Amino acid sequence: VDDHLRVLFRRRADDRRANASTTKMVTALVVLGAARPSEEVRISPTAAAVGRGGLDLHAGDRFSVKELLYALLMSSSNDSAVALAEHVSASEAAFVERMNSLASSIGARDSRFVTAHGLDTSGHYSTATDLAAIGAALLERPLLARIVATPKKVVVGARGPQVVENRNLLLETYKGAIGIKTGFTALAGNVLVAAARRHHRTVVAVAMGSVDAAADAAELLDYGFARLKQTLLLDAGDVIGALVWPSGQATTVVAGAPVRGLADESQMVISLEPAASPSVTAGDPVGTIVVRRGGRTLAQVEALAADTAGKQAPSWAVNTLTAVVRIAA
Repeated sequence: VDDHLRVLFRRRADDRRANASTTKMVTALVVLGAARPSEEVRISPTAAAVGRGGLDLHAGDRFSVKELLYALLMSSSNDSAVALAEHVSASEAAFVERMNSLASSIGARDSRFVTAHGLDTSGHYSTATDLAAIGAALLERPLLARIVATPKKVVVGARGPQVVENRNLLLETYKGAIGIKTGFTALAGNVLVAAARRHHRTVVAVAMGSVDAAADAAELLDYGFARLKQTLLLDAGDVIGALVWPSGQATTVVAGAPVRGLADESQMVISLEPAASPSVTAGDPVGTIVVRRGGRTLAQVEALAADTAGKQAPSWAVNTLTAVVRIAA
């Protein structure tokens, strides 16, 4: 996925399947929308009884929301999920209503969540398409993006320091990996929502019901980056337009670097934002080239003068220049 869920490859992406602890991405999004990271959470007997958590929570323990989010997203702490849900809402059931509402609001309308942790439960499911949308939404929250990209974290609790390790193997084995969330149950199999960033582009891959989700996700990420690399939207040296001087002399402007990615050329707009001095020499930077699609900026590259413009009178200010805009056919 690139440029807000531009789909590069899909197979059975809308099948409803058990999704295990990838559920906790939604849990984290709801929590961060309702609570401050510094807020203190008191662990209830109900939350402690869930068990299977990276912090080994006990009733009466106190942790910050932020510390529990690290355990939730890195080591898939089920007791942290319930503790956070109870902190934000009157009960886990009430919290789950907010999870489903949030998922729907970001376009994940083919999912239904029954718990905050994702353990196998009847009627709890998601799809690869929805998990990609949820993962992309999580990466837009700086704190959550930092957490899912963290391999190891030391959290100090009532029983001293505890090490929380990220279960996402790709963080230390895949170039550019930045997250996002693992999951496993008997019903769901291995699930992984993976993301990597290279050259200012982010690709999200989702593997569900896998034997080796890390290997499958890595293959999908490889495919995504290969597709992006092969798609040349703008090449270095392409003529973008011209700077027209008050004297009538024009300086041809070219792209200083290539732009690769996926875009519908009928909706792609390439514009020149000039920032030239009263005289330019071939090769001088003269502004910025901005590539947009549907109002969203895809890339920005340096604009270069392709030829030399004679020195102008000092009274000719930079803002008298006119940028000629090219719209891709």
